[in-house]
Amino acid sequence: MKIKEAKFKKVQVWQTKEVSPDVFGCDECRQEIKDWLNEDGRLEITIFHHNTEVMEPLHFCSWNCVLRHIPKIDTDHFVSLPFILFDIDPESPRSAKSLKDLLNKLT
Repeated sequence: MKIKEAKFKKVQVWQTKEVSPDVFGCDECRQEIKDWLNEDGRLEITIFHHNTEVMEPLHFCSWNCVLRHIPKIDTDHFVSLPFILFDIDPESPRSAKSLKDLLNKLT
């Protein structure tokens, strides 16, 4: 048996709605990296610091950006460098061939 009727009041509800997705890019040139988490031949550097659990992950669009950024790294511990991948498209700026070409220009 209902003893008392429910009361209702109109209220304004605020919602947070995503209007555009996050855009991720190269930490050197700021060019957008398409398919950021799953890109072919990911070039990632992780910077580790002594006496801290904080790591700095950096992502790059090409070996050229990796080589330009390395002198800017400031750490008192160590850095993990990207894998050199020989099984991706040789014309890709992330390929081992691209790295070899850049290193040959430097010598």
